[in-house]
Amino acid sequence: MKHIFLLLLLTGFTIIARAQQTVVGMRGGFHLSTYTGPGSGGSQLLPGGTVGITTTSSFNSLAILVLQAELLYSGKGAKALDNGIAARQRLHYLELPVLLQYRINHLELEAGPQFGFLVAQRTKVTYPNGSYKDYTTTSGLGVFQAGFIVGAAYRAKGGLGFGLRYNGGISDMAPYSGEKNMAVQGHLSYLFSALPMATSTAGK
Repeated sequence: MKHIFLLLLLTGFTIIARAQQTVVGMRGGFHLSTYTGPGSGGSQLLPGGTVGITTTSSFNSLAILVLQAELLYSGKGAKALDNGIAARQRLHYLELPVLLQYRINHLELEAGPQFGFLVAQRTKVTYPNGSYKDYTTTSGLGVFQAGFIVGAAYRAKGGLGFGLRYNGGISDMAPYSGEKNMAVQGHLSYLFSALPMATSTAGK
């Protein structure tokens, strides 16, 4: 998976270099994450956040189809409660989504793959008597993660946008665990210069 990540990164930079226009921006937001799959029984939603930079590249003057690459910090994870024992796991990722966006009027529809690199984690287990233990080792967890994103956003003429995303996992959070990351995200974004605003020709 590491080689796929590096190949995707190189391909993205090559495509951006060939673009007619590339606009830099920033993105931040709030999400609810958990684990899905056959090994995720009892996992509950954990609030978290994401923040980072974006590049949006257009290949024609209309900018109806654009490629958006992002470099994000994302805090994912899940929590669980079983027989009075509460567990809370926070996974810290650097993530690289590469998304194809369809833009019409102020609407942006987007989808594409996402690759992540686990940089840290913290698991806190709290017992009924109030005592707890902290675990910070990443041993046994998958360092590289593959996933996907689908979403929609509204973009104002000034460059400010807001939207919703579903972020699903493809690879297991830990090898052979059957658990995959999942997050539902709400976000704000801003482009530092404007792309052409594609408009519908319906009715003309």
